[in-house]
Amino acid sequence: MTAAEGASAADASSDAPPRRIRLSTLVVLGLMGAFGPLAMDVYIAALPQLGAELRASDAAVQATVSTCLLGLAGGQLIAGPVSDRIGRRPTLLIGTALFLVASMLCAIAPDIWTLIACRVLQGVAGATGIAVSRAAIRDHFEGSEVARVLAQLTVITGVAPIAAPLIGGGLTLVTDWRGIFVVLGVIGGVLFLAVLIWVPESLKPEHRLSHGFGAVFRQFGVLFRDPLFLRFALVGAAAGGAFFSYISMTSIVLQGEYRVSPVVFSLLFGINAAALIAGAQVNALLIPRVGVRRLLAAVLGLAVLAAGLVVVFAGLGLPLAVVQTTVGIALVANGMQSPNSTALALAHYAKGAGTAAAMQGGLSFVVGAIVPPIVAGVFGTSAVSMGATMGVCSLVALVLSLGRDSLSRRPVAAGPAAR
Repeated sequence: MTAAEGASAADASSDAPPRRIRLSTLVVLGLMGAFGPLAMDVYIAALPQLGAELRASDAAVQATVSTCLLGLAGGQLIAGPVSDRIGRRPTLLIGTALFLVASMLCAIAPDIWTLIACRVLQGVAGATGIAVSRAAIRDHFEGSEVARVLAQLTVITGVAPIAAPLIGGGLTLVTDWRGIFVVLGVIGGVLFLAVLIWVPESLKPEHRLSHGFGAVFRQFGVLFRDPLFLRFALVGAAAGGAFFSYISMTSIVLQGEYRVSPVVFSLLFGINAAALIAGAQVNALLIPRVGVRRLLAAVLGLAVLAAGLVVVFAGLGLPLAVVQTTVGIALVANGMQSPNSTALALAHYAKGAGTAAAMQGGLSFVVGAIVPPIVAGVFGTSAVSMGATMGVCSLVALVLSLGRDSLSRRPVAAGPAAR
């Protein structure tokens, strides 16, 4: 299948009935996609305590967060190709076992530098779930069904980065930062057992890359030469920059600029998490009626508009409720775009889906690790700079999504849902 045919397939409603997947398998895959991001910042509430105990500078303490994010990005580039070679199930088992070990090493770290090193390892292990869970969904489904099922999984995966600080805040009431890492280790052990019991191998033997790991990693070269894949991978990465900008800046914006209490901050965080999940579920309902590609462009346009209103309303000094409403709308749009850009990027990679999912996910985390700190360093952290960053990232994603398929020099035939 050509790249053009793959993109058309993702936007078309298949005449064949979708493959079935057990609910238990779907739930475990959703949890696998969530536990890496959960590990990234579940202990944020305990950072002051951690820094004091390990006698570390603020910059070194913050590095324990950013290095985990980089591990999540780089780990996908390892886990995806490995899963294309040895299968999804054994890769998930290795990843969860490694996550358990890394979490326990974090819990007993004697100094900040040991902790930073263990956090990189923890991020790499957690990345396994992100890349392989998406690849497993691609193994099970075709065309627009991929976007629909990924949207349903957002109930689990989309809330993790937002809910993690809230969960960590609750844990600090009963344990210290070391105890939080022990809890993460236990979660890794539980997921290991869940994969062992409920996740069968989904990668067909004929779809495995069987010419050694050198050939497997050369699949990245194939992806880099595929303009259609690159475009939709970059769409997801740019939109991911908007999401991570919100994650990185909202605490300072709400508690610093708007002086809200921790309780109010938690409430607003939860409302926005619900908005993200709601957007993904609406997306799943609209895909059969609108088509993946048209819907992707529409929701990115909504994200640009909402982020622009954040800048205008915050700049005019309007009440927090007005500003937060537009932030929520932007997050609804973000929850809608993610399954669609992923489905379009993976459309023609039944073989090599793990590598393709790894590259797409890795790009998103790299952008998320780089853009917010640069913006904060140059322009400071405020509602205006947060909204502007979300808007620019969403605009880049929109422009890329509207690019003509002549970029790939191969015409795209319109499928029945590509209206």
